[in-house]
Amino acid sequence: MTFQQSLGVCLGINVGSTAATYLVALKLTKWSLMVIAAGFCMQSLGKESPAWHGTGISVFGLGLLFLGIEIMSKSMDPMRDYPPFLQTLSTLEHPMLGMLAAAALTAIV
Repeated sequence: MTFQQSLGVCLGINVGSTAATYLVALKLTKWSLMVIAAGFCMQSLGKESPAWHGTGISVFGLGLLFLGIEIMSKSMDPMRDYPPFLQTLSTLEHPMLGMLAAAALTAIV
């Protein structure tokens, strides 16, 4: 992989993560079902136009992504007030233990 190719990959990752952060900040999860429906309609009705069809698939996938985020967020709500969980996390002093705990929670979710 050349430097120019790797630069494009790195910039694409940064732009994508920034765009995803903005979409999360806009609370798009509340509108995820509408985004899924819009993507489905664009995909179904745009069979003759490859641009509309491809955009519809992308919008549909984005809606599914944010629906998944909303479902995972709702399922973890009870952990916010669960004292043994909070106490366990507050006793982690070593940074490596904190990273392992974060990795374990991410894997569970």
